[in-house]
Amino acid sequence: MNGKNKQVAMLKKLIYTGIILIVFTSCNGMLKESDGGLVISIDAKRIPYGGTALVMIESYKPVRAEDLMVTVTVPGEGTKELTPESRDAKSSLFHITVGPDMNSSDGMRIITAVTGHGTRQVVAKASYLAGSVIADYTIMTHFPDMGTKPAMNDYLEQFTGLGGNLVVLHANIGAEAVWGGSTGIKAVWPSKVCIKSASPEHDRIEMMLDITDSLGIPALISVSWDLSNPDLRYENYMQSIEAIIDEQWKMYGHHPSLAGFYSYQEGSGTYLTGYMREFCKSVKRHSRGLLTMCSPNIDDPLLAGYLAMIEDLDIVNYQAPIMTSYRSDNRQMYPNCRVRDITSLSSGATRITDKITLSHVEFMGYHENKTGDSYLTGYDNIFNQFPSAASAYGPDGTSFFSYFSCIFFNQAKLPEETATAVQAIKDGLKAYNLIRETTSTEPSRLAVYIPYADWCIERWQNCITPALDAFRQLGVSYDVLPFVPKKGEEILPFYPMNKNPEQADYLLQNRYVVILPDISGMQETDSEMIEDFVRRGGVVIAFGPRIPYGDRFDREKLWGARESVPVQSSRYYNRITVSKPGARTYKGQSWSFGPIASTAWIPEKENMIAGFPDGTASVFSNEYGEGKTYVVTMSARNAVSICPDLVRDILDDALACRDVYRPFDVYGAAGNMDISMNGGQSSYTISAANYNSRPVDLVIKPLLLEPDKKYKLIDLKSGEVLSEKTGSGYRSIPVRVESNDFSAFGIEPESEQN
Repeated sequence: MNGKNKQVAMLKKLIYTGIILIVFTSCNGMLKESDGGLVISIDAKRIPYGGTALVMIESYKPVRAEDLMVTVTVPGEGTKELTPESRDAKSSLFHITVGPDMNSSDGMRIITAVTGHGTRQVVAKASYLAGSVIADYTIMTHFPDMGTKPAMNDYLEQFTGLGGNLVVLHANIGAEAVWGGSTGIKAVWPSKVCIKSASPEHDRIEMMLDITDSLGIPALISVSWDLSNPDLRYENYMQSIEAIIDEQWKMYGHHPSLAGFYSYQEGSGTYLTGYMREFCKSVKRHSRGLLTMCSPNIDDPLLAGYLAMIEDLDIVNYQAPIMTSYRSDNRQMYPNCRVRDITSLSSGATRITDKITLSHVEFMGYHENKTGDSYLTGYDNIFNQFPSAASAYGPDGTSFFSYFSCIFFNQAKLPEETATAVQAIKDGLKAYNLIRETTSTEPSRLAVYIPYADWCIERWQNCITPALDAFRQLGVSYDVLPFVPKKGEEILPFYPMNKNPEQADYLLQNRYVVILPDISGMQETDSEMIEDFVRRGGVVIAFGPRIPYGDRFDREKLWGARESVPVQSSRYYNRITVSKPGARTYKGQSWSFGPIASTAWIPEKENMIAGFPDGTASVFSNEYGEGKTYVVTMSARNAVSICPDLVRDILDDALACRDVYRPFDVYGAAGNMDISMNGGQSSYTISAANYNSRPVDLVIKPLLLEPDKKYKLIDLKSGEVLSEKTGSGYRSIPVRVESNDFSAFGIEPESEQN
């Protein structure tokens, strides 16, 4: 830690100490007994490596510092005891500084405060994140009956050796026949609220938490209803879940590594949000600092926005069901690149509400992706998901599904296959960390937006993913942002009626250009938000063939033109000609093609960018309020296929309105690839991941280099300086990206002494 950072940390500590004293004198005694007796607050949810966390503990009744035990888990180092400080020998308010020595590695830090004993014991939790998370789902029913704890130690040693730093103790009620144990379904802990359960000496949750305490690895307990009770009725499931949470908190809450609870129940539509709200409320009533987590699937992309608005939900781990899309009951067969899209969708929602988001990589194999006679896929399918997850901006880490069930569980039966899978994870994590730390550290500023709709959930497959694939073919980096309801309007099934001002502000503050791909219309909430966004200086690009109507904007005024012909495939839509050229196009340039689906619009002449043979516009712009709109009457897929340079010009013109400039053009990109790029003051980075079975030859064109300034081209994978030239010497850089691999480069100016 350099001197400047030390000064900042010291100033921060002094300020915080002053705040504590103010709170002490003004708020002492305000904590109610119903709050649980102890409350922990931390000054930040995330801190940088080597940073300092400032912790405040408030007690319902004054206690002595020596009667208050406070711990922090440090992944890889174990559980550390902290010393609370207060103004008086007996106090209701304590503060602690968790210094840089405990924040120099990746992972969640779990703060646990305990006072009292037996039935009078009071426990509180809080947490913060340093660096990133790597999580796994530990299938608790699959450990052997004999040698359970050694097997747990072996598993955790392997997982943490890969960089793992968080576990979800999953499937805690189930059959144990897999390892030759009993076939009956029972809880793996000695439960008084489940019909069948383990004896105290075989308490697997206690065993595992003892180990995670010693390793400093946070653990969340996965909670279901009592699966051992075949007579439990659906209407009693929630009551059963609450009883299990209550029992497990009383049994295990004192463990320093217990971070919170995870919902065993998954879901894929907005119907999940009502249950998740109740689940999280059941957890938080024990301690506000307990973490809550869920792992939904993607059928309805609006689920991401609704989960983001559950105040008590802390961690969202959207499943990127790449491997599971090959299951017999789910033959969607998604390409590897879809990991990035689903990751971006989730983080695009949670960034607005500042929740922790984890991406998701799958190791299981089905049918054609299966390796050996096992629940495991091969090297390429495992490796490729890591650069795809890393190419999305925003997540706080990733999760495996699952190292335990796919690899650890199969090692004795398939030693060669599992060794190959482990190597794929090691190589994948290396790629993940490099891309995440160099080329996807900033928003792309291009937001493909998913509006609210009560009857259009097919938009994800029919409108959104075709546009995303078009942009990756164009070699453009993008983010996915779904509708996030306004606070107070997030309760389903009631319709949201008004714009979410926080989302509009987020888009403006982050200088996003909003892209609406083939969106036919928007209801009140989105049409008001889009109109407000543009009027206040935002920029929107609408791709056809359907250009949005809106309940709360005048369509002709917003888009600046009149639609003369509705969507149709016409012989007139077979050529477009440029009337207002950009950096890559020229006036009179034209492209001919077969008839495509489009609309015909008549804008003001000065706003026409390109037109059809009948004189109607195919591309046009409009100034509206302080902002601007663009319309491309054909689909993004058709536009990129027919006139890619015209699309690049439109994107750059729109971004320039927000004072944003892309650092690279990429030519030659194919489907099933991911491109991410960053551009700083003078240094620029780019990565390209190829999940195809053949190499892809790209041409990368830097856009922001000064012609006479000297730069060096660096291979970020090896650290090797490949060349040193002036900016004019880097007009185009040929790059071959091998199959199932990635390339990453940086361009930075030579130092002044050179």
